Amino acid sequence: VPAELDAGDAFFMLSSCYHGAGHNASDKERLVSAYFMMRLELRQEENLYLAPPLDVVKKYTRSVQKRLGYNIAPVNLGWVDHTSP
Repeated sequence: VPAELDAGDAFFMLSSCYHGAGHNASDKERLVSAYFMMRLELRQEENLYLAPPLDVVKKYTRSVQKRLGYNIAPVNLGWVDHTSP
């Protein structure tokens, strides 16, 4: 089902929906903001990314940093500025 939006509009869909962006026929870049949400009970109880101070995390081995979530997941999730944190 095509969804044609005006600037400032929003579109919501289930993640199980197959989707793709249409062709950008203009001569300008098209900016898209995508936000992903999940049910609260599927999250961890404590936010381990923010619990230890960053100066302490930098001293951890790469293996420990990855276990805490400072890496990109195999499905390309968890990045910051398009790189591994």
